[in-house]
Amino acid sequence: MKFYSGSKKVIILLTALSGLFIFSAEIFAANIKRSCSAHYYGTVNSIKFTSNGRLRTLNVPYETISVSYREKEFSAQGGCGKLVPNRCRERARNKLLACAKAHAYSPNQIPEACRPNDTKYYPIQNLRSLVKERACGKLTSKDGIRVTDLLSGSYQVNILLGVFVNGKDYCGKNKPGKTVVDGQKHSIKGNKFFLSEPLKNFTFSCN
Repeated sequence: MKFYSGSKKVIILLTALSGLFIFSAEIFAANIKRSCSAHYYGTVNSIKFTSNGRLRTLNVPYETISVSYREKEFSAQGGCGKLVPNRCRERARNKLLACAKAHAYSPNQIPEACRPNDTKYYPIQNLRSLVKERACGKLTSKDGIRVTDLLSGSYQVNILLGVFVNGKDYCGKNKPGKTVVDGQKHSIKGNKFFLSEPLKNFTFSCN
């Protein structure tokens, strides 16, 4: 039978505890992934139309006429350590914002920021065509007024495209703020769970 002195026992115990701590730390610090989702939306700023031979402009209060692309949802994943899952969601959110901003400013084809290595299930090829189809379709105000039924002939629609990001904690942002799009100031509506951010104005000629 082998006996150890008190100091040797302490050293052996500390070594064992150190190994256990390192093993536990590796488990808890293992890489994980978390995701957020997003979809586009649009708000009509103005409609130009001809009445009695004169070009007239109907300025629309913000969010009075809105369109949604909720059925075209897409998502992104972010990786991080297991102890900081919200960092994963921040990275996922940033990927979604990068994709949406890139496609808004190059709307005719999918940008690199929206490719599968950055986003999942991105469903839109030509963003301009998608927005025009909805902007030139049946527009109804939040009060239920069928605005396009009141128009005859051709007209122009100016619409502000935005992106809505949502998910669990930190798919949004802590503090609301302001952003400038095409020279206009807009509020960012958000908290830790969602973020609504304007992207770019589009003008379409409709028949």
